[in-house]
Amino acid sequence: MVINYTFVAVGIWLTCAGTCAVIAHDKNRSNFGWFLLGLMFSLFALVAICAISRRNMPATSELLDSSHLGKGSMRVEPEPVWRSEQPQPGYGKSWNSM
Repeated sequence: MVINYTFVAVGIWLTCAGTCAVIAHDKNRSNFGWFLLGLMFSLFALVAICAISRRNMPATSELLDSSHLGKGSMRVEPEPVWRSEQPQPGYGKSWNSM
């Protein structure tokens, strides 16, 4: 029985990519991004994702709690186009009158 080593290599390659995605998900990292890195760099990406630390994400209750925000604190007032009250030269003139 002859084993085609191409299928074995592709199987190991895809397994490394999938393992990178699973470990990245457990460490709160982008699982799709690490899957792509696993496809490109195989074992090197697997070693890299095992070596990096876990990303601490805030709890969902902290994300939904907006009690620390004041009323209208997320609202940003736009700055005026002209800083002075006087109209600027050329402002409001039509091209025909120039």
